[in-house]
Amino acid sequence: MFNMRRPTSRFLMKIKKLVGNVVEVYLIDGRVMRGTLTSIDTDYFNMILEDVVDNMDRKSKVAIVSGGAVLYILIHPSSSMLESMSSIERKVLEVLQRSPNLGPAEVAKLIGEDDVDEIKKVIKSLKRRGFL
Repeated sequence: MFNMRRPTSRFLMKIKKLVGNVVEVYLIDGRVMRGTLTSIDTDYFNMILEDVVDNMDRKSKVAIVSGGAVLYILIHPSSSMLESMSSIERKVLEVLQRSPNLGPAEVAKLIGEDDVDEIKKVIKSLKRRGFL
């Protein structure tokens, strides 16, 4: 028999692992909130962020975000995540966080890499892991 809960369980486990990371939460009304994810309700995706700054430079110690208001979330890797990345992954991530609309050839040129196909693989891997 097919188990529909297994993929959901894996997804929820990954979501819970994000606690403690800096995230950017893009809301459906256009606002962006950046802070440390300290708690997440896996039923409704309500979340608590600490040390929050929004896109209007307003700061708050704590913000509670309704899961229904979230458009998407970008994860900023923790120092331990960065340490586990290869040098080329860190370089590509740094470039694309500053200039997200660059293509693989432009990224390769900026970091001094000749193999554009390798950059494509790195970008795909970073996207799959939720960093881009």
